[in-house]
Amino acid sequence: MAVKNKQSGDSVAVSIGHFCGCTLNQEVVRFCGYDRRCTSDPEFALSQAKANLREYIAVGLTEQLVEFLQVLEKLLSNMLKGISRIYYENEEIQNTIRVSKTFSKDRPSEEVLQKLRALAVREYEFYDLVVERFRYQQMKLKSVL
Repeated sequence: MAVKNKQSGDSVAVSIGHFCGCTLNQEVVRFCGYDRRCTSDPEFALSQAKANLREYIAVGLTEQLVEFLQVLEKLLSNMLKGISRIYYENEEIQNTIRVSKTFSKDRPSEEVLQKLRALAVREYEFYDLVVERFRYQQMKLKSVL
């Protein structure tokens, strides 16, 4: 089935298990590991990804990159002290951010968003867990200092 995005005029093809050739559950599979079931058994992949998440000292969010750098700086200060300052002061990084910034984004229709959410249930569940863990880690580090 194809759903028309009325705001941008783009046609978004949505069908069960397939969305515009994109692979869903990419992050779940990435965090799951190399077991064959990571790509063939979605429930196993999600369960294993959640278990593996505990093994990382920190997992951040792209949309909160600066905050993630601050967490890393606190957790690994002997190796990453000043990384936040470097990020802000590095002209090449700042130029890349300016050049690659999207100035106008059309939001997909609610119908398209609902269909995508239904297709990416495990990905959303994993993402929500990462967000929860990251916020907890931020809170814990702030209370220590």
